[in-house]
Amino acid sequence: MINKHIILGIAAVLTSTAAFAQEETQTIERDVDVVNSYLPTLRSHHKLQVEPVMDDTMQYNPTFKYNVLGRIEHVKTTPDSIKAASMSFPREESLYNSLVKGGVGNSDAMAELWYNTPQNIDYNLALNLDHHSAYDKTKMESDAKISAPNHKTWANVNFARFTDLLRFEGALNFKNKIYQYYGNSLWLATGVGSIDPNIHSTEKNLLLYNNSEIVNVSAEDIFADEKQRNTEVDATLSLANPNRDRREKTTFNAMAHYGFFANKTGVHQNDLNIGGYIRFPIKENYLVDIKTYFNNFNVSVPKDPSSRAYHFEERSHTDISINPHFGVDYDNIKLKLGVNMIMEIGGEEDNIYMQPDIRADFNIADGLVRLNIGLIGDYKANSYRDLVNECPYLSPDVTNYIWSSVYGIFGAKTEIKTTQQPFKFDVGLRVAFSRSVEMHLGMEYGTFDDQLFFVNNAYKSRINMTPGKETPTYDTIVTCQSNRFGIITDNGKHFRGKAELQIEPSSKFKMLINAAYNNWKMDYIEEAWNKPVYELGLNVQVKPTSALTVKLNTNLIGERYALDLIANEKVKLKSILDINLGANYALTDRFNVFLDANNIAAQDEQMWLGYSSRRIGVIAGVTYKF
Repeated sequence: MINKHIILGIAAVLTSTAAFAQEETQTIERDVDVVNSYLPTLRSHHKLQVEPVMDDTMQYNPTFKYNVLGRIEHVKTTPDSIKAASMSFPREESLYNSLVKGGVGNSDAMAELWYNTPQNIDYNLALNLDHHSAYDKTKMESDAKISAPNHKTWANVNFARFTDLLRFEGALNFKNKIYQYYGNSLWLATGVGSIDPNIHSTEKNLLLYNNSEIVNVSAEDIFADEKQRNTEVDATLSLANPNRDRREKTTFNAMAHYGFFANKTGVHQNDLNIGGYIRFPIKENYLVDIKTYFNNFNVSVPKDPSSRAYHFEERSHTDISINPHFGVDYDNIKLKLGVNMIMEIGGEEDNIYMQPDIRADFNIADGLVRLNIGLIGDYKANSYRDLVNECPYLSPDVTNYIWSSVYGIFGAKTEIKTTQQPFKFDVGLRVAFSRSVEMHLGMEYGTFDDQLFFVNNAYKSRINMTPGKETPTYDTIVTCQSNRFGIITDNGKHFRGKAELQIEPSSKFKMLINAAYNNWKMDYIEEAWNKPVYELGLNVQVKPTSALTVKLNTNLIGERYALDLIANEKVKLKSILDINLGANYALTDRFNVFLDANNIAAQDEQMWLGYSSRRIGVIAGVTYKF
């Protein structure tokens, strides 16, 4: 907000000037001090679309032009942790647009460059470069310490051009991740440890009880890739008109996206997405909008795989969606009636899906209480790139074929299918108790088809019980379990309840609390493998002084179940408590020093079956703003 005394002073000067020189036009230039920088709250985000105008009887009405500088959000350089709350603190405001940052720790090193052009009403350019390396060793169940390196590099460029009629935006993003399959390989004969590379195994993975042929493959081939690299490049362009009141003017947005993914094994994926929407009023408070999208991805695989245990298959997928709506838009009630029609091309057969898209938004108490109700469907084409981002230890050959459950018996090898929710009932309630306390409650319930779950791959192995003979004899067949993951699918129902609480009494104290509970019911498989029952999060930011900021980030992921294919039984993975503490101290306006401590609870639980979590990590560094 601008100091009202300054505004009144300017107005007084303008009035007196007009009295003595009514025929003379003058340009008045004054410097004003910003008392408080504007940060949108959860309930006042609409203020970004309102230009302040003096409301007085004077004939002179100055127009204030401003824009909010769009900046790339700081990339989290701490190790991977549990999913944070959906509400998050805004980035700390600074007198300077750009910064460089660097730090080192007991097993980490990081560097960051963050550049933004000065504020401009016509365009914005932002650049972000980041790198984080973790040279870590983790203790396995066998008490052995195994190297678990993890290197991440980001590069992002955002550009925006603004005119009175259009808004053009472009983004180019690069991400590279290098890591290692450091998890345990379980071997029945020797206990927890590595598979003997001299032992032969079947080349069919994941399933124990199928009638596949026996093909001798060295276990050394099975684990040919000790390290993995995932590289992603994305380019996006969008064009929109910045009309502020959709109830009065036609609005539109058009988007084009190209994505590329490649890993060390030689799997590549190309993505193309084109789409947009147009929304226009047919009468005051009555709207029609149409969304349409074209999505395509193609997965190519190595022609001569280095490991005979891998079974690569190419895949091509295309889906086209048309999503028309009729809407009613009043200040206190918003309704949207629509249907989502999707045509899927590729896979075992082409399909057409039709899903409801019905939503209602009730402003019950002048923005203090808001209720949202929806009956919608969901559609997700499961691409290899998406799956690897969810589980980085996925087997490199899970490109096209997976194992599914048929009448409770694992054994049907099918193509990766689209996960579909024919319907999902969604209810949300937002309550603002005061300007500083707000709560969100939500519930989702629906059915799903072909939901994907991650389980460890497994192999049958023949044991040579008579070593030394010229002609080996194999007297028994046992099963070993890999530190790579495969996928199984099932149909069923899912319930999710969630709650979020934000408390912000002043700029010196902010707190976010989130919780979620999940209940899965599958048709055939016993558990929702590797899906948490509950999730809890706590984020606190405190500013004891103007120079010191302290942040606490705590996440708790509840118990999960994994499938032990050796014993053919479920294994309970204990809950994981992830506590991170950070502090930032401003030596000057330009120089800051920081200290971050991650996993200070020193948890030693498994994120995935066979993969122990990282231990405590500390990193300290300096930030220079310019």
